[in-house]
Amino acid sequence: MLILDEPTSTLTFGEIDSLFINIKRLANDGMGVLYITHRFSEIFTLADSVAVLRDGVISLQGPVKQFTYEKLVEGLVSQTTPKEKNSEKQQLLLKQTTTTHQAALEVTDLTGSRFAGVSFQLFPGEVLGVAGVVGAGRTELAEAIVGLDKILAGRVVLNERDITNDSFRRRLNAGLVYVPEDRHAHGIFSITSIKNNITSTILHRLKGILFPFQEERALAASYLADLQIKAESIDQELKSLSGGNQQKVVLAKYLAAHPKVIILDEPTRGIDAHARNDIYNMIHQLKASGLAVLLITSDMEEIQQLSNRVLVMHEGSMVTILPENEITIEEITSYAFGVQSGVKYR
Repeated sequence: MLILDEPTSTLTFGEIDSLFINIKRLANDGMGVLYITHRFSEIFTLADSVAVLRDGVISLQGPVKQFTYEKLVEGLVSQTTPKEKNSEKQQLLLKQTTTTHQAALEVTDLTGSRFAGVSFQLFPGEVLGVAGVVGAGRTELAEAIVGLDKILAGRVVLNERDITNDSFRRRLNAGLVYVPEDRHAHGIFSITSIKNNITSTILHRLKGILFPFQEERALAASYLADLQIKAESIDQELKSLSGGNQQKVVLAKYLAAHPKVIILDEPTRGIDAHARNDIYNMIHQLKASGLAVLLITSDMEEIQQLSNRVLVMHEGSMVTILPENEITIEEITSYAFGVQSGVKYR
């Protein structure tokens, strides 16, 4: 028995072809293969039978020849998921539309190592969700926009200034920040204090003849209170906090830079329900204050609740931008899994 879990997520097209040839050879030789994937095309290329896992339960299963793309999507989408989970007042707050026509961030025909031809505008006071499955290119897109990955073609404009060739630090100073998906690897300094983490993005602004320690402490304390970070003091070592509170510190660290555009990559992954609700409220407050938010998440309900528009990616391409009145879990899922194709801008 061979179990493969998303084996093509980091492979080139040529490598994928080689992998498929070997999987088919092994199966023909009598080996049982359990192939876990988000990509429907791979199921129809390789599998004899299929099972759809939703919320820990098998929702559909049977021979592949009995299924279509649309039928698999039905198995993935909960039939009991409410269309509106928030109160009418909360929905009004979360989905307040922007009143400005000047884009805070404009991306034009952007191409990187794992995505190509992505274009969109993000406005102040807006949450633009970015949806897609593993390997769709969402994180790679974010890293290219902020300068952590190479841009092969296209432009990035922040508040009418072309930052395509700027360094990560220059983009940060200009008001573009990125809260990464993996906070442990890229977001925190676990063996130092909450204070040191929060002020790490602005130390170069605080320096002088004498380092302003009191200013640094006051700033950290204000974020500790504002974000309701549960800790004994700003001097507490970060690794001693819960996952949800660590994530709040990461957010505080980048908010301290006074951004105009913030990219949130899986901001609620691995945290409890209470901390998740706190971060939802924080996103609402950031939006209400006029900040432009690019929200990358694999949680379809989360993206439905928080987004004004949703950009959907599939295998490195932007396939659609859904306007607010078309944001449903079924619609997002259908585009994310490649059931529907063809770019449309809204």
